[in-house]
Amino acid sequence: MLSKNTSLFTYFAALSIIATKSIILARLQSGCNLFIVEFEEIYKWTKEYFDSIGLEHDYSKLLRHFVDNKVFADEGNSLYFRYKIFLSFFIAHQMSRSEDFRKWLLEEYRYTSYISEIDIYCGLSRQDTAMLEFFGAEFAKLSTQLEAIVKPLAWTDRLEKLAIPAIKKADKNGFTDSINRQLTGNMPTEQRDEALDHAEDPDVKPLSSRPDVLGILPQWILTLRAYTVALKNLENIPKRKKEEHLSRVLQGWSTLLLYACIAFKEVIERREHRQYEVQT
Repeated sequence: MLSKNTSLFTYFAALSIIATKSIILARLQSGCNLFIVEFEEIYKWTKEYFDSIGLEHDYSKLLRHFVDNKVFADEGNSLYFRYKIFLSFFIAHQMSRSEDFRKWLLEEYRYTSYISEIDIYCGLSRQDTAMLEFFGAEFAKLSTQLEAIVKPLAWTDRLEKLAIPAIKKADKNGFTDSINRQLTGNMPTEQRDEALDHAEDPDVKPLSSRPDVLGILPQWILTLRAYTVALKNLENIPKRKKEEHLSRVLQGWSTLLLYACIAFKEVIERREHRQYEVQT
């Protein structure tokens, strides 16, 4: 049960510390990245926090209150954040409270596993220019490395010569109807709305693992995503800075599209070449 003499911010801070310690503990335990923590461990973290600010609490009742109110869920003698969004929010909240934790999350491309948390953090901050500059520098560095590896793909004239087959006018309606059936199961709108209204709200447990992102290409793509969500949410930065970073982000996505189109064309051409060799 929450104390009337304790501010809501204090409880937010306690939950943020629990979320933070959960992910750090997960990474230290042989890299298993499990976010389910024993009750005794969370009890200890909670007590340490309240002791540090000079407040007393019945910690068992407090943790049970969080379980009863669907912040935590229990599994045997362990607890975890019931919904992924809760874990992400309190990690982002701790990023705003602790510069050391924020630096830790940005080291060694660790941030590529925490894009959602960065998105929420930047939404809370609105003006962390240093975060934006960091992602801009990381993306520029990775772009240079990637271009050196896939230099033939960097030529823009390849995109100008790229021909994507168009759908015949007669097939257009059939094509869109087919996509619609695949997405909706051909269920009438009223029946689909009724099913959604009565759908149960199951627990969405945090991912049991967040493996490290390895390789320049995945790191480049996820850094571009982090760069994009940071720019989207940091709306209180100066206009000149915003336009400068927006230009880089748009150039990044256009480069990704270029690489994807050329890679697709290469795959098709090689497949056709192999088929021709088989036939001859």
